[in-house]
Amino acid sequence: MFALTSANVVYRSENNGMTWRKLSDILEREATTTLVKEQNEMGKVIRFEESKADKSLIALIGSQGVNWYSDDCGKTMRALNHGRPIYEFQFHPKKRDWGLAAAWTKCSDFQKTPCKIYKELYLTKDLGKSWEFLTNYVVQFSWAMSDLQSSVTRNFPAERIYVTRVANGEGHQKISGWSSDVDL
Repeated sequence: MFALTSANVVYRSENNGMTWRKLSDILEREATTTLVKEQNEMGKVIRFEESKADKSLIALIGSQGVNWYSDDCGKTMRALNHGRPIYEFQFHPKKRDWGLAAAWTKCSDFQKTPCKIYKELYLTKDLGKSWEFLTNYVVQFSWAMSDLQSSVTRNFPAERIYVTRVANGEGHQKISGWSSDVDL
């Protein structure tokens, strides 16, 4: 069992809340080896995602894109790394090791062309050991499978993903309100 306080402190309990172990200090120490010294919110967990496919699997989404996952209810923590900071992550509702992640490009990604900052979508089928690029200029994304077993969603392939994106995206991506340039 995990708890995230309003001050972004993460706790874990192995006995249904009778005793709690503070994880934030451990995560912050680990994050200091990953981040640049000027970044001041090292290792702060801002939310967590529980897997519907396996209740012992959880992802801790951190500030500055530093993230962790645990597949044993928080006894051990591992980096959820893509090579660039992940700011959004969703487990697949049925496939245990699958996940979607969104990351923003950085100017250092563009060696020969002008810098363009936009949101990219990636897929992992092995809890982040490898990643497949799906698309860029992403606005929102979600697995198409649903907990609701209606006649429509019951037959969706496991790979089906809903994505809204700026179809003809170029330059810096700005996400602010509704836009007619966004396609599903």
